[in-house]
Amino acid sequence: SRTILPVVMSAVIASETGRFLIGPDPAFHIPLVHSTAVLDNIFVLGLYFPFAVILGFAALFFIKGIYWAEDLFEKMPIGQYGQHMLGMFILGLVIYATYRYTGKYYIEGIGYGTIQDIITKTLLNPWLLLFLIFAKLLAVTLTLGSGGSGGVFSPSLFLGATIGGFFGSTLAIVFPDLGIDPVTFALVGMASMVAASTSAPMTAAIMTYEMTLDYGVILPIMVGVSIAYAVRNYFLKADIYTLKLNRRGQHVPHGYMIDFNSQIVIENIMDTNIDFVEKGQLIKGTEKTLCVIEDNQVIGIVNPVSYRMDVEFLPESSMLRNFLVLRPGTTLRELLSEIYKYHYAVAIVSVSGKLFKEDIMGVFNSTHLTHALADVNKKFSN
Repeated sequence: SRTILPVVMSAVIASETGRFLIGPDPAFHIPLVHSTAVLDNIFVLGLYFPFAVILGFAALFFIKGIYWAEDLFEKMPIGQYGQHMLGMFILGLVIYATYRYTGKYYIEGIGYGTIQDIITKTLLNPWLLLFLIFAKLLAVTLTLGSGGSGGVFSPSLFLGATIGGFFGSTLAIVFPDLGIDPVTFALVGMASMVAASTSAPMTAAIMTYEMTLDYGVILPIMVGVSIAYAVRNYFLKADIYTLKLNRRGQHVPHGYMIDFNSQIVIENIMDTNIDFVEKGQLIKGTEKTLCVIEDNQVIGIVNPVSYRMDVEFLPESSMLRNFLVLRPGTTLRELLSEIYKYHYAVAIVSVSGKLFKEDIMGVFNSTHLTHALADVNKKFSN
């Protein structure tokens, strides 16, 4: 809720600026799609379910392929420059082979021209589309795997369009009487591939509509993005972005998570079973936390020392002189921030924020912190 206003405002300003500078035309110009065949023929609509499953596995293969190539290149003892040079050399051969075989550089660059050819039905040869699927996949894995710079959004659109074009044109040949439009499958493929690869099904559906301004295929797009994302998520929780972080040992939470640390106040978890002792007073070990007093003010803290039950000692010889002073109402998150800032492991909770004996409410040490975090984890797990 705190970011909705700047997000909406930035989106509106960016959209209107783009329309003013570039024009209102969509990214891809689409001829009339046979949307009636999608809406009126339940069998045709049913075909998008297995098609979406295929796209889910394709996204899984796409994600795994990139990081498989990355691992493969990193194992080569030729250095980063050598790895990238080798990857680009092979990529050049693939692009040249594509040109020799097709007469065009279909897989070079972002591939929007190829997508436009599929959408306008200029490129619907199933065998050529099948070749382009694997050629583009190889090109992307070589580029990113060898250390090159590149995005994954445009390749996802390219792969989705080619897979959809291949699937739709093949079905149109096998079932000519159903009126299947390969363009519709290409559009659904674009949205579904982006959704499954990036874990953004709603974004993919809306962006595909905005890039095409074609509302006629919104139902199969909704089917496609939902199922493709579900299939990929079932077999691989991480997407193409978060998998790299997971491989580095960084956990990425899925979905909305409540920050329990901000809901717990320190007076609910502090230790109130404390005693006060004067400086210079001989004491014995105890299971209580001791606050050392001088001139009615706390000057140190002695953590429980039950192992010295029968041994007398002066509190100042064992007390901690550096500690935090916190007021009631301080949250666990704020406490953790203070601990990180000052590197103190002990805190005193004071009504006034001062160290007068009568103001002290309780203490907080590393043991209490461990118990508090364990309690938070239990609440989150439930």
